Amino acid sequence: MRKGSVLNIEYFLNWSPNMAYILGFLFADGSIPRSRRGNHYLSIQISDRAILKFIKKELRARQVIAERRSKTGKLYRIQIGSRMLCASLQAKGFIGNKTARMRMPSVPKRYRTAFVLGYFDGDGNVWAGTIHKERTRTSPGLLVSFTSVSKGFLTDIHGILRSLGLLGGSLFKTQKNAWRLNYGKYDALKLAKYMYNSGTDFCLKRKQRVFDKFMRP
Repeated sequence: MRKGSVLNIEYFLNWSPNMAYILGFLFADGSIPRSRRGNHYLSIQISDRAILKFIKKELRARQVIAERRSKTGKLYRIQIGSRMLCASLQAKGFIGNKTARMRMPSVPKRYRTAFVLGYFDGDGNVWAGTIHKERTRTSPGLLVSFTSVSKGFLTDIHGILRSLGLLGGSLFKTQKNAWRLNYGKYDALKLAKYMYNSGTDFCLKRKQRVFDKFMRP
């Protein structure tokens, strides 16, 4: 890191569970727009303030987390201007917006589950409930899904999770011109075990609690 610099512009040059998590999250919810002067900056706008606080702390960023109201509730945004930080992200394969050309970056094997957790916290969903309600005996159901506009990206994720022993997974196109990768109960439980033991210091607790509640006897 350069002397006198607060922002860790070299953050994405060195792999760690936290770095892989944040990189995965940015692939889901980050962008690199240009300012009017042609400068690049990292921009994230989401409804979960906690994850922006975590990213801000990890990058040692001074930028303020802005808040605004939308039709669906509060949104939080941080914008971090740094040519070198953005360049290091792009060197990792981060295109800077959601596009059908996006593919899984080259992530060292030991950090892949942290990357998947980050993407899951950005563009993933978990549902737990009761299935087969029309039958005499109902069953507890658990469904995990990943969403992306890029079929290739989800195909890459599918391949990584298959190497970890998740043998199912269905990939299909949604009505909103996006792609979704779904996993049923048994694969979802395996996935939770891998994601929440990936060594990261952060995860979205509201999603983790769905798994915890389902597994509670």
